[in-house]
Amino acid sequence: MCLLTLTTPHGTPNYDNLHDASISNSDGFGFAIVADDELLVVRAMNIDWILDKYEQAVRSYPESASLFHLRLATHGLVDTSNCHPFYVGKDKHTVMAHNGILPINVPKNDPRSDTRIYAEERLPQYC
Repeated sequence: MCLLTLTTPHGTPNYDNLHDASISNSDGFGFAIVADDELLVVRAMNIDWILDKYEQAVRSYPESASLFHLRLATHGLVDTSNCHPFYVGKDKHTVMAHNGILPINVPKNDPRSDTRIYAEERLPQYC
């Protein structure tokens, strides 16, 4: 199962713990943080690279909460297109991440994860 973490404003993530967690959740990584008036979303397959970017973002925006996701793939391709967080539909001010498997039908041969499908197609219907 994936790992989803939250850091509160003025909090400091435990980067060593995130790095250690990447050993069991190694199918991609992503974070989101409010950066000025926009939502900064970064995804990567390399834990060292993204932790460096995450640390820079947390230092640059200490007043912002942030989330960090470590993926353990269940559906879809293992690449950055399926790394959380995902924008909700076309809304660039709202993201979602999920820990677990959603009860939706993933079409055979669909390269997207269940969470990506939910964020792109299902959740926007309710917003």
